[in-house]
Amino acid sequence: MVQILKPVRKKGMLQMRKLLLFTYVALGSFFILTPPAHSSEWLQVESSIAGERNYIDLDSIRYDKTTVTFWTRNIDKKGEMIKMSFSMNCENGTGAIRDIIIYGSNETVVKSYSFKDEKLQWGRITAHSFMYGFHKLLCKEKFTK
Repeated sequence: MVQILKPVRKKGMLQMRKLLLFTYVALGSFFILTPPAHSSEWLQVESSIAGERNYIDLDSIRYDKTTVTFWTRNIDKKGEMIKMSFSMNCENGTGAIRDIIIYGSNETVVKSYSFKDEKLQWGRITAHSFMYGFHKLLCKEKFTK
């Protein structure tokens, strides 16, 4: 006598399929509704005789009353890169480093440092310094003395 076996659907399999379908729909919705990744717009501001190139990220510039915060990057002739976040007080002519990220030539992070607001070391921006060029570029005339 031959028995015909009917497929047995277990409750757990049905729940698993529902979970997979829900996950698929949720992930699909996430990627459809998520805006695309934003890339920075780096403007080269200077290059040195030694082959170093300095850039500013135009998209990172943020003003808060008399303070401007922005990111820079420096690439040396070996291709190693340093990115730094600065804040400058346009009114009193001081500046501070907020973040430093040091990359190797293969673009992997070698070291990084971040400073909290209360730990920032503000210093006077002197004429003909690296920061002075950014001060002239970013600080409005009403703040410069």
